[in-house]
Amino acid sequence: VEAFAGHRVVAVSAGGDHGIALTVDGAVFAWGKGRHGCLGHGEDLSNKLLPKKVEAWASRPPTPASSGGEDHSDGEDSDLDG
Repeated sequence: VEAFAGHRVVAVSAGGDHGIALTVDGAVFAWGKGRHGCLGHGEDLSNKLLPKKVEAWASRPPTPASSGGEDHSDGEDSDLDG
């Protein structure tokens, strides 16, 4: 997949309507149905056939917390103390 060129994917999670991937350098990519902003691409609510980098996580990569349900996935802010 071209979107992953130059990135090493270390985790993937998928629900019924979307998928997300985390790379070794902390980049997050999402694809699938974009309704309600569920892919994390800000104002862009369009569906994505191919993975697109989630820029909201670019400065603070998440720590994967759980696999997604049919229409959601979760991650924790890596800057939070837990």
